[in-house]
Amino acid sequence: MQDKKVETLVFVNFLLILIVCILILNNFFRSDISNTSLLDSNNPITKDMPELIEKKDIEKPTLIQANSLFPILKDVNAAVVNITTKGKTSINNNPFFNDPFFQNFFRFNAPLEKETQSIGSGVIINSTRGHVLTNYHVIKDAEEIYVTLLDGRKITAELIGLDQETDLAVLMIEASSLTSIPLSNYVKTNVGDYVIAIGNPFGLGHTVTYGIISAIERSNANLLKGYDRLIQTDASINPGNSGGALINLNGQLIGINTAILSKGGANVGIGFAIPVDIVQKIISQLINYGNVMRGNIGIETEKIEILAGESNLKGVKVISVTSDSSAEKAGIQENDVIISINNTRILTPSSFESVISLYRVGKNVELKIFREGIQKNINVSVEEIKEQKDDFKEIKSPVDIKLLQGATFINRSNGILIASVENDSPAYRIGLRKNDLIKQVNQRNVINTDDLFFAVKQRSRGIVMQLIRGDVSILIIQN
Repeated sequence: MQDKKVETLVFVNFLLILIVCILILNNFFRSDISNTSLLDSNNPITKDMPELIEKKDIEKPTLIQANSLFPILKDVNAAVVNITTKGKTSINNNPFFNDPFFQNFFRFNAPLEKETQSIGSGVIINSTRGHVLTNYHVIKDAEEIYVTLLDGRKITAELIGLDQETDLAVLMIEASSLTSIPLSNYVKTNVGDYVIAIGNPFGLGHTVTYGIISAIERSNANLLKGYDRLIQTDASINPGNSGGALINLNGQLIGINTAILSKGGANVGIGFAIPVDIVQKIISQLINYGNVMRGNIGIETEKIEILAGESNLKGVKVISVTSDSSAEKAGIQENDVIISINNTRILTPSSFESVISLYRVGKNVELKIFREGIQKNINVSVEEIKEQKDDFKEIKSPVDIKLLQGATFINRSNGILIASVENDSPAYRIGLRKNDLIKQVNQRNVINTDDLFFAVKQRSRGIVMQLIRGDVSILIIQN
């Protein structure tokens, strides 16, 4: 009896050990299967992530294999070049040289110019014609420009065209066996996309850095005069990277590195690039004409937000239309709300002006507008900017117009500029400030001070004045 109990106990222990072993093996194989499933393209967690590991069951190779960017770089590296320049610049910007005494004292000793050198980067965009794209500030004041290729060849470059406002320039070199990065009209970019910056930081030579797009359509960097919708990236961009390439993981050029935001001059993770769609519009003019001819359509705008159905639409409202302008001829009216230009969203008056400026005089653009709740598409021709004939003489208000006392005015082609306002004067107390631009008084358009004074006198008491302060439209109501 005792022997049977022992045999039973041994058998039970054996079963328990067997069950434990089965559970351990089961967990092991499940873990292995789970890890393998992370590479499955249908996995909802990883299907949108970049390919970091090559899948052996897929014949088509991925862009990033064996945790390396090399498969992308081997096709585009040679298209990014180093640029060096030599030139001369005036040194008369020193205030001492504006003093007659110093001008006379240093007349025969002080040099009027000094030699300058600069380094930067560029991108070959046409291997057949030898076109190289770079930044304007890289070749500014250059008398000699040299392009050094990845294989070490150093070639003298010719300047084809430049545009200071968008900080772009096109060079031409004569060489064989060039590699280029073709320009696309549009490459979709999103915040969080991985990007690669290639350039010549600090003159060290070909350098590659890696990061993400931190922001798009960055409009408050105040870095470029002619365009304010930049790509922001944390890929390391340093002095010397200017004019280099910013590419995505498909090897497509998405921007030209142009500037960093830094107090000390070194990278702190905030770099900016000019988007490729902007680059395309500018360089087509530079290559074909050697310059950029900017125009307008003859309207003044202000920022506005409208409720359309269940969503809010941002745009700019037309507050004035110049007589006999292309906008008036096309049927644009005051209070129209412009949403986009050629499918580019318009959010502020400054973005409206910068987008229009990308189109050469004579080109037609399509404006998507809202008028009394109805959407319309209107084609408008970009016209040459008419020469402004501003009268810079400061004009005071007549003594019998009490509300405007203490302010001086200048007639401008686009309105009446307030040149000065004395503190605690009647003009200051009703809300007028220096650099305000007066557009309407008592619901009457005013184009000069005669109109202004007449409109004020027509109302025995109080004033309603519409003016522009920066990008904001201000309405002053004084009873």
